[in-house]
Amino acid sequence: MLLVILWIVIYLFLLTKNKSIVILYAPSLFILVKISSQILTLQKYNEADILLNYLSIFFIIYLSLSIIFKNKSKIKSYGLLKAIFIFILFLFILILITSSDVWLSFKRGLNITTSLLLFLAIYLNRFSLQFFKIGIYQVIIYLLLFALNGLFFTVLKIGPSINEFYYMKGYSASFLRLGNFGFFELHGVAILTGLTFLYLKIPFPRKIKFIIIIISLVNIVIIYFTYKRTFLAIVISEVLLFYVLNTISSSRKLINAVTAIISIAVLYILFGGYISAFIKHRAQVNTKYAIENTGRVLEFTLYPEVVKYRNNPTEFVLFGTETFNSAGKFKVLNSKIQGGDDRFLHNDYSHLLYGTGVIGLLLYIYILILLYRKSFSFIQTFSNNQLIKNYSIASLIIISGIMISGLGDGILALHNRVVPFYAIGLFLSFLNNYKKYVR
Repeated sequence: MLLVILWIVIYLFLLTKNKSIVILYAPSLFILVKISSQILTLQKYNEADILLNYLSIFFIIYLSLSIIFKNKSKIKSYGLLKAIFIFILFLFILILITSSDVWLSFKRGLNITTSLLLFLAIYLNRFSLQFFKIGIYQVIIYLLLFALNGLFFTVLKIGPSINEFYYMKGYSASFLRLGNFGFFELHGVAILTGLTFLYLKIPFPRKIKFIIIIISLVNIVIIYFTYKRTFLAIVISEVLLFYVLNTISSSRKLINAVTAIISIAVLYILFGGYISAFIKHRAQVNTKYAIENTGRVLEFTLYPEVVKYRNNPTEFVLFGTETFNSAGKFKVLNSKIQGGDDRFLHNDYSHLLYGTGVIGLLLYIYILILLYRKSFSFIQTFSNNQLIKNYSIASLIIISGIMISGLGDGILALHNRVVPFYAIGLFLSFLNNYKKYVR
């Protein structure tokens, strides 16, 4: 309990500081809590570990709400603010009404709620250029600490490997250890690592850019050896999207296109053997993965049949049931998808469709669309400003990463969404205040 007391003292101290500044350090706070909790346990949660997690969540929620309500009078358009608050309110009303395990649904709902509220707090803040740079460094520090944590546990062989857990048999490399980070908590790292080429376009000192390259390489190796295709798909698609957006929005289209092709070719030559090994390994567990992958598709194709056997089909379609508490709750899925009666839904969109209905799913998609539109508008408005383009592209890429990640069940874990949404808020905050910075 000494560690819990220490963090309580830290939170109380931070509450005496400027909330608008403290909120900038959220990425470091979340990962330091995660790393420090390893002192208590490795992969086996106890009461103190759980308490540490929720202390950090409620601390950030409190800071975020304080900043949001302080700055709401300065908002020019309430569309994004309304959409997020309506979604959160809708989510928790459904949890109270439809979940048979309210506490479990509430805990899981807190993760996406914290991520969205943190986004709003960062987005609405009027940071100086100095504090914006601190925010960017916070994203880098988050990735650095994750990489060091993975290296520490893997090299020293501390604790169990990811492959030793029952839900990971046959997937990850046997030597890979991540301490208190679970296999399903790497979505956020994959999303942020995919921005590596964009980080190199930010005016960092050369030493920092070198460190970023090393961090990215370490995290890519970790992502690779999890043998989870969703993680690799996120990184690869973000890199490709970076080249596409950079080419479209650049006067040097031909040069960028040729550079992209050459880069991909060089990467394939250098890492083709590793790609082949990855495919070979996946082939060895192909049956298990095929069942899981097919299950993700069947969650949608079987949806009409699930609706058919509901007592109140219209209510289920509109509002869903058992929000974020899907394990074994749908008999049609239990009987037609392999994985046992305790199998839970395997992607964000089915979680929302089944758990919050069409209304909840559309609200979440609407939020992502608003973010897309906001980011893309800056590319069009400042077509001749490369810095604005870079930050707009960064925001677009993170949103795309979140959408791709959603195909692989990322919404249930805090670390999968909280720092990516923080980064989107940071870039959009900079873009909103750009004219103030250049005066």
